[in-house]
Amino acid sequence: MGEWTVSSGNSDDDDNQPKKKTVKKVVPRRSVLKKVGLTVGGLSGVVVAGIGAQTYQTGALNAFDEGPGFEPLKAWQAQLRGKSGSPKTAPDGLAGSPKGLIAAGLLAASPHNSQPWKFVVRDRVIEVMADERRTLGAIDPHLREMTIGLGCCIENMVIGASAVGINPLLNVLPDGPDSKVIARLTIYDSATKPTKEAEALAMRHTNRGPYELNRQVESKTISVLEGLITSTKTKLIWLKAD
Repeated sequence: MGEWTVSSGNSDDDDNQPKKKTVKKVVPRRSVLKKVGLTVGGLSGVVVAGIGAQTYQTGALNAFDEGPGFEPLKAWQAQLRGKSGSPKTAPDGLAGSPKGLIAAGLLAASPHNSQPWKFVVRDRVIEVMADERRTLGAIDPHLREMTIGLGCCIENMVIGASAVGINPLLNVLPDGPDSKVIARLTIYDSATKPTKEAEALAMRHTNRGPYELNRQVESKTISVLEGLITSTKTKLIWLKAD
C-alpha cells in the first residue's frame, strides 16, 4: 500500500549549530478520507488532503476494486443507493458535510490521473487548492492541464452536491488570480434529491479499449450533449467513426 511521508524538522539558520536530522512521519493513505471526516465532525483546525494516482498507491494490486484508493467511489455509490430517502440518512457522514463534496471531487477526471488537488476544510467552507507536487513537469510547463483537472474536480463537487443534501456557493479565484486558492465553496443545507448528473459521477471511468467503428452515437444523444453547452467560448467537435 502506498504511504505519505510528512517531513518535520528545524531549519539550521545558525551555521555554528549542528544540523538536526529530518524526521519523517509515515501517514497511511487509508486514513486520509477518515481524517477529513474527523475534521468535519467538529475540530476547528485545518486539514489538507490529497489523493495519489499510481496503481500501487491505491492498494489495488490484487483486486481491481479493492484498496483505499476506491474508498471515495464506494462511499459515493453507497450514498446513491439511499437516494430514495432523505439526504440526512446518508452513510459514513457524507450528508450535509464537506466530506460529501470532497468525495465527489475525488472522482473527477484529471490529466494522466495526476489528481493535482488538495482541500482545506474550515467549518462549513472548503477551499480547493493546487497540489504543486503533482504537476506533469515538462509535459505541462504552463500548468494548463493541471488547471483543467482542478476545474473538473470543482465541477464534480458542484454537480454532486444534490446527492449529499448540499447547496454550495461557489467562488472561483476568491482571493484573486495570484492566490493559491483556486475555488472556495461555502456549504448550505438543501433538501433536493440527487440529480441524474450526480448519479453519473459513480459511473464515469476510462476505457482504453479500441473504438467500435461500427457503432455510431445516436443523433439524439449528440443533441442532448450539445445542449449542455451554455458558453459562447466553448465548442464541441464530433469526430465521426468513418
